[in-house]
Amino acid sequence: MSGELLQDLPRTLPAFAERFGTDAQCRACPVRARWSEGFGCAGCGHGEAWTHNKRLIGKCRSCGKQHSIVAGTIFGQTEAGLAEWFLAIDLVTASKGGISAMALQRQLGFGSYPTAWSWLHEFRRAMIRPDREPLQQRVEVDETLVGGARPGKSGPSAVH
Repeated sequence: MSGELLQDLPRTLPAFAERFGTDAQCRACPVRARWSEGFGCAGCGHGEAWTHNKRLIGKCRSCGKQHSIVAGTIFGQTEAGLAEWFLAIDLVTASKGGISAMALQRQLGFGSYPTAWSWLHEFRRAMIRPDREPLQQRVEVDETLVGGARPGKSGPSAVH
């Protein structure tokens, strides 16, 4: 399921803004993730829901039970819009070296560093697969120096 959601993601910032520029455009992503086979009411089993324009909920057309689109996700307890969250995720994951909390604060215009820091750490926690297996056999890593510096030498040749 997650592989399907990750296919055909925008590769440029203008393409990203065109696809995920509004909360309404972003809303489809968590809806597809939560109800990949289509909506199903937990109360009555009905398969259709009304969407709320301002809140991130779906309301069963039959019994009226409300279902959160983002409960249990990193977006669950926030007042920020999904478009802002999606942009932050794109900024964090788009560059090979990642992004600092200070850069995230500056790019998104957050009023406080702690907000940027907490968002960044939410993303980092979300990117860890708890069931992952340790690396085995041969592992290749780009642009990494292994070992300590050799006495009396400087630069890349100083590493052994």
